[in-house]
Amino acid sequence: MLHACQAGKDLYVEKPLTLTIREGRLMVQAARKYKRVIQVGSQQRSDPTDIAGCEFIRGGGLGKITKVIAANYATCWDHKMPGQEVPAGLDWNMWCGPSELVPYNQCLYVPREIGPVAPGWLSLRPYSGGEVTGWGAHGYDMIQYALGMDNSGPVEFWPEGKKYEPPVYAAPESKKRGDSMTSDPLVHFKYANGVVVEPGKAPNFGAVFHGEKGVVTINRGHVDADDPAIFDAIIKERPKTSGNHIANWLAAVRSRKNPAADVEIGHRAASICHLVNITRWTGRKLVWDPVKEEVTGDAAANQHLDRERRKGFEVPAV
Repeated sequence: MLHACQAGKDLYVEKPLTLTIREGRLMVQAARKYKRVIQVGSQQRSDPTDIAGCEFIRGGGLGKITKVIAANYATCWDHKMPGQEVPAGLDWNMWCGPSELVPYNQCLYVPREIGPVAPGWLSLRPYSGGEVTGWGAHGYDMIQYALGMDNSGPVEFWPEGKKYEPPVYAAPESKKRGDSMTSDPLVHFKYANGVVVEPGKAPNFGAVFHGEKGVVTINRGHVDADDPAIFDAIIKERPKTSGNHIANWLAAVRSRKNPAADVEIGHRAASICHLVNITRWTGRKLVWDPVKEEVTGDAAANQHLDRERRKGFEVPAV
């Protein structure tokens, strides 16, 4: 993305936007410096029902928010897969990119499990943050939107329950065991205004918002409310938009205005995902500064804000 911005390209970049928090800030800086229009593939930002639900909460429709329930997404785990012959035409060195050059294995190459080929790179370090970044990039983004935190984020994260003990996969195996083992500990986080987000029974694509006036659930193209009057009020305010996220981006390219899921929005949502993982990895409470984008007084936790990169895959100067 940095090279593309330098080349004068506007971009549609899939979610999760990054593998580390530092990468996200560099992307934002590049977009602003080179005046590029960047749309992150968080398509719910263009969906009229999701927009109406988030705007209703953001505008005070539920009164003061007392708590938010988010899904409990699984973190990634490790692997020591045996080497296999690299398929013809595949540049495995490029596929591994900044990460360590490891032997090819089809269980790494596929994104998610496909039949007996499992678990796929989306569950494995160092290629992914697991389902925290896979699904969480959507669910946490809706929380950010509804709470009016597009340019900021939580200020505290803390674990509860069992210690994070990831498995090591050495052969094809369903992701079920890995997801189960890396769903602990539960991770809570809190915003500066006191709103606490806790893991529980909630949709992967959204969250459950508890307010003084009722409860609203947002879940990709759907909203539900415990009060029919609240539901009707949300549906009534749905904007007249096609919901086409790519069309939204193309319109922004023409107008040179920010699209629905600007790079800063995508970066902030991904940052929550990464901080949930860092909380599990460290096993302790983190005090996050969303302005400085660092963990206060915790050098070890801050080591996870970026990663080492192989020679030839260094980050270009922005």
